[in-house]
Amino acid sequence: MQGIDLDSFLRQTAPFRFVDEVSFCEEENLIKSVRLYMGDEDFFVGHFPGDPVVPGVILVESMAQSCRAWLNNKLGEKAEGFIASIDRAKFIKPVRPGDVVIIESKPLNDLSDLGTATSRFCRFSCVSKCGDENVAKASFTLYQNK
Repeated sequence: MQGIDLDSFLRQTAPFRFVDEVSFCEEENLIKSVRLYMGDEDFFVGHFPGDPVVPGVILVESMAQSCRAWLNNKLGEKAEGFIASIDRAKFIKPVRPGDVVIIESKPLNDLSDLGTATSRFCRFSCVSKCGDENVAKASFTLYQNK
């Protein structure tokens, strides 16, 4: 697994960075990320008092940041872009303070022309896990301004 320097390839910073580390395995075409939700994140205050749960939108953002870090690393720069679409998002089990989430993502399209005017969209399939249990899944498309 090759680690990706998040400060060099991810535009989001604290408190809106939702991945702690990102790496890529070329042989498996797999992006793997880790996030520990400490419990002191601001969103836990209101979601939900006395029963804190990581919001589903934050789990999706974690997946997108993981893929964006990989995509920018592949491009060799901190390129701008955004989530163009989210498909088939499923939230299977709540993620709570203290949980470590492992995100496994795969690019779904041919990347040979990545960064060209004809290839500004990159699709991904992602699964988030706590231990051996799936907690969320999503497929989405990232757009890049390049």
